[in-house]
Amino acid sequence: MREEDGRGVSNLDTYIQVMQVSGEIPEELEGPELPSVLESLWNEFVKVSNTIPAGTVGFEPLQPSQLEAWMRLTGASLSSWQIELIFELDSARRKVLAKAQEKRSPKG
Repeated sequence: MREEDGRGVSNLDTYIQVMQVSGEIPEELEGPELPSVLESLWNEFVKVSNTIPAGTVGFEPLQPSQLEAWMRLTGASLSSWQIELIFELDSARRKVLAKAQEKRSPKG
């Protein structure tokens, strides 16, 4: 999926662009189905992660106070294991974004 076309654009970047324009996920980006028990938690994570501001130095981690405020404002009720999992997902999100940024940054 990281192959590049003749213009030096990766297939992944192309798929992401298609997704942003069409609003639909290309088949090539479809992952495995989430177990139903995790689907709603994943959706909550996506919603809360969209509220995290981009930091001036890398990607800022989700702060407990941000999650608490988001839960209060939305009325979401999460158990302790769900909260812990959201922070684990956030950590994974930051690692993926940092790797993507590293690959896009010019070397030198």
